[in-house]
Amino acid sequence: MVKFTLVLSGLLVTLTAAASQPSYQVISDVDDTLKYANIQNKLAAGWNGLFTSKEFAGSSEYMQAVVDAQAKVNFVSSTPEWLRGKINRFIKKHGFPDTRVFLKKKMSDDTYTYKTAKVAEVAGEGSEPLVLIGDDVEVDAEAFTDFAKQNPSRVAAVYIRRVRNRALPSGAIPFTTFFEVALREYLAGRIELDGLASVASAVLQAKHKLVVPRFGSCASPQSALATDDLTRTLESMVNDRVVQVCRDHKHRN
Repeated sequence: MVKFTLVLSGLLVTLTAAASQPSYQVISDVDDTLKYANIQNKLAAGWNGLFTSKEFAGSSEYMQAVVDAQAKVNFVSSTPEWLRGKINRFIKKHGFPDTRVFLKKKMSDDTYTYKTAKVAEVAGEGSEPLVLIGDDVEVDAEAFTDFAKQNPSRVAAVYIRRVRNRALPSGAIPFTTFFEVALREYLAGRIELDGLASVASAVLQAKHKLVVPRFGSCASPQSALATDDLTRTLESMVNDRVVQVCRDHKHRN
């Protein structure tokens, strides 16, 4: 803990160096991407949707870093419109920044078609780059990468949380925690160093199941991405935490 506090202090001292790139937009799924849901298990998903409101570690901190970089946040979920109140309470409870929320008006609508249409709707509002974030449980990976292939000049990155750890289409970048997303986005110049530090702190301090859920994938940590001592230290600490969480999950099975 002392080491982490010192690292964060060092980060905070150096924050004035980085500058944001021009505005961009983040479009993110909600369930199993930001929110602990377990969509694979319909009974658990129903319970979590109605009676729990847990966020995955680092997700609200990352979205705040996006807004701090003068970018916009949009949530595109296949959650039905009648649950908007639950989604709004989830956003407020966890301190997510102001965001537009798109929900399904008709549950019979095809999810792939719905999501690609909403991404296209947001894209049609301007010319700024898009960062697309989802999970591998349903069709986020296919919907988002297909849109990126059709609009390569508009999509800066597609990030997919590993829950099932299934094969992903070309162009999807898998992640286990939001620190991996934040680190890549920091290296791309789209969030600042204090945002990266906030995401790391959240992941290091969260409950095990909100770092990697027991229903999620314990894939090997990402290859080293950090380019300096400070970010390398954070990356190593987060990877160590993920390994420990996954080890504990395995021992409890």
